[in-house]
Formats: sequence, structure tokens, C-alpha cells
Amino acid sequence: MIGLFSLSEAFRQLETMGTSMPVPPAVRNVLPRLKEILSFWKIYIRSCVFGLVVGLTPGIGAETSSFLSYSETRRTARDPSRFGKGAPEGVAAAQSAENASTGGDLLPMLTLGVPGDAATAVLMGALTIHNLQPGPLLFQDRPDLVHQIFAGMICANVAFVIVGLVGARLFAFVVRVDRRVLVPIICLLSLIGAYAIENNPMDVWVTLIFGVVGWLMQRNGYPVSPLVLAVILGGMMESNLRRALVMGQGDVAIFLDRPIALAILAAAALTFVAVIRRMRRA
Repeated sequence: MIGLFSLSEAFRQLETMGTSMPVPPAVRNVLPRLKEILSFWKIYIRSCVFGLVVGLTPGIGAETSSFLSYSETRRTARDPSRFGKGAPEGVAAAQSAENASTGGDLLPMLTLGVPGDAATAVLMGALTIHNLQPGPLLFQDRPDLVHQIFAGMICANVAFVIVGLVGARLFAFVVRVDRRVLVPIICLLSLIGAYAIENNPMDVWVTLIFGVVGWLMQRNGYPVSPLVLAVILGGMMESNLRRALVMGQGDVAIFLDRPIALAILAAAALTFVAVIRRMRRA
């Protein structure tokens, strides 16, 4: 993910460094207009549903919900070409889904003892250190602690809004930094971050390779988001596919004899057909 998004963008900036002019920040009014906020109510609702569903699914994380919500919003937009250039609909879709999945990630950890993402896994480890077992008994034995976790999340979201509004104009000044200085710093921090995850030099090479892959994909008009989704969900899909085939004794009909699975497959097929039809019309 670091290579596909961070390094590939850095390589793209290096490629156009001598041809594009610096863009001065133009952040005057931080708060959007009420009319603009209300015009995206459909996007908010759909993105929150994406985020909640993805958050309730253990082990996926907020990144998947952001990509799914953004892709769906771009697919259903009247002018998809505006996306990737600062379209407010795309920002609203990605951030709403990510914020919704943050709360959803806590639910499987608190109710089932299964971490929803890496952050909740850390929180689960902290609870275990203090001899607290996440799960149904946590609500019975320590309801005060559960309420404190919920209150802490509410306070964190309020603080996030305040910091974002106060610092928006300051954050915008990063575009004034000379790209000959900024881009090498981004590349260096990306490689340091990739190495620091597990202190493995091989991770640095993987980041570099996928940085080149992402740069080539962008040059040829291919989006990198589907590839990232495949990286995130691929291993999970393989393990569950094997588990399902073992349960069905090798018979793939096991995916069709449950109404929920059948409904999901039908929805995926309809979405695929709708995208093909839309591309043909375009």
C-alpha cells in the first residue's frame, strides 16, 4: 500500500517536476456551506452503511471501506472525470466511510473478542494485559469500562473536528514547499515506514517494486485502488474459500445453498453487468 500510493505518487511528481507550476494554497473559508453539506446527504448515508458493514466484518479495517465507498460514489456520479482532482463528493464518501468503520471495528472486539483491525488488536492486547477479556462477559463484568471506551471515541471525534478546522490553513501551506525538497522526504519516510513495520529489509524492496508498478499503472490509466483491495482481501478470501470447500466436501454448490451468500453473489453480478453497460453507453 505504501508503494502503490505514496511512492508511485512521488515518482509521478518527479516525472512532472520541471513542467508544472507550484500551486499556492487558497484556503479561505474552512467551513463548507450548509447547502453544500446537505446536498451530499445520500453520499453520507451510503458511505456510513459501507463503513459500518466493513467495520463489523473482523479483520478488514477502515481502508477497505474508504476505497469501496469512493469507488461506488465515483461509479454513480454524473461526471466521474472530476474525481481524483479534489471533487468534494469523493472526499465526503471516503471520510464518512472511514469514520463509520472506526466505530464498527470496535463491535466485534467488544462483543466477540475478535479484533476488527490493527488498532483494535492493540486495544485488545491492552485489555488483556490488565486481565480483562474482551467479549460478552466484558459488558457484564465491567460495563463502566465499555462506557468509557464509547465516551473516549466520541471525544476523539470531537477533537478531530477541532484540530482539522483549526489546522486546515496551516496544513495547506505544505504545497508551498519546493517539490525538489518535499518529494525526496516523502520517498525517504515511505521507505522508513515500510522497514519499521517489521524491521525487514525485504519490505523495502516490496515497497520499491510496487511503487514502480503503481507509477506504471497511473501512466497507463489504470486505477491502483482495486489492486490495493485485492492485497487487503486476497488472503482472507483464500482462507475462507478453502474453509468453505472443506465444509462442502469440495462441492462449489455450497456457495449457492444459503440465501445470504446467494444474495451477495447476485448483487455482485448485477453490479458487474451495470458497470459494463455504463461503459458501453459512455
